[in-house]
Amino acid sequence: MAPLRRPSHGPALAAAIGAIATVFAVAASGASAAAVPLAISGSPSAPVEAGDAVDGASERAAFGVQPANAAGGLDERAFFQYGLPAQASVFDYAAFVNYGDIPLTLSVYATDAFTAETGGFAPLPGSEAPSDAGTWITVGESTTVDVPPADASGPGTVVVPVTITVPENATPGDHAAAILGVLTTLGENPEGQNVQLEQRVGSRVYLRIDGELAPGLTVSDIAGTYRRGSLPWQPGSLEMSYTVTNSGNVRMGVKPSATVIGPFGLNERRGSAETIGELLPRGSVEVRQVVDGVWPLVRLDTAVRLEAVAAPGTEAPDLGPTTAESVIWVVPWQALLILLMLAIVIAVLTAIRRGRRRKKPTTDPARPASPAGDTAVRVPAGAGLNDGDPR
Repeated sequence: MAPLRRPSHGPALAAAIGAIATVFAVAASGASAAAVPLAISGSPSAPVEAGDAVDGASERAAFGVQPANAAGGLDERAFFQYGLPAQASVFDYAAFVNYGDIPLTLSVYATDAFTAETGGFAPLPGSEAPSDAGTWITVGESTTVDVPPADASGPGTVVVPVTITVPENATPGDHAAAILGVLTTLGENPEGQNVQLEQRVGSRVYLRIDGELAPGLTVSDIAGTYRRGSLPWQPGSLEMSYTVTNSGNVRMGVKPSATVIGPFGLNERRGSAETIGELLPRGSVEVRQVVDGVWPLVRLDTAVRLEAVAAPGTEAPDLGPTTAESVIWVVPWQALLILLMLAIVIAVLTAIRRGRRRKKPTTDPARPASPAGDTAVRVPAGAGLNDGDPR
């Protein structure tokens, strides 16, 4: 089937919801490679423009990929999504849209997708061959398409057929892929090297294969760094990091949170991290969060809690909260220093007081001591000082 051309969309001018775009430059003419990732988008947006990533790029390009229909028009789907049994086939259409004023020749193909380490939907690099859902998808009848430029009636569009064939040995659960349009241009980097600029723009593909669904989440590598308060009498914060992994076969969103408790249940504090919008099966994301109001009580018991929530286009999986615990040791150096200084002050004052006691005399120095052997004589009241005096 030949590609369908439709230069006008009316209200469907915007780029596809869920489109992903990655741009990178590789050195040409024997120069060393220099990857320059620019953008990954998962929401409705303006057309991707990435020609300014490299100085001297021939043209800035703005184009997109999204689901379409047999009539040659765009539809309202955010992405391609199907539930299929093994050995099933489905036929659909993808639109390659040119928002610029020059024609584009795009390479088109499908590849596997995964969750990037920092989160987000990402296709395999062009240098890696797909091994999963990307191999089940055929895009068009040729490896390239020529997309006309935009005109007064709207952006130029080419719609091509898409065939998805699930193999017999496909495993149950969710599989992700991306249908990509790739534009290659030449340019020059700031060092004056000739480079090849490759823009990749795509639309997501989600496939759920019939069979037993087994959602699962795990937490690992819990660590923390204590940051003391700005003043000695103020609590600080615990900067936590941990890895969240989708250990099951169902894609989902995840709401992480953490609790920090001191010895004997003292100073319990809670905090929530940013929700992971989507975590694909076998995907992992490093989560970083800060729990405020924490005192450095030497031993801090931490507990991480994961709640599975709905990912785009799905319902929340039937999975209870996942928890993991760890102990983080915090040495309260500031408090120990203050205690040490107090101990030194107390020790010095005590030593001074003891020294004064040792130097204090046992008798009154203003009163002469009685000669040795003298005895005191008591004189009766009224008696004269000398009984022999005449009266």
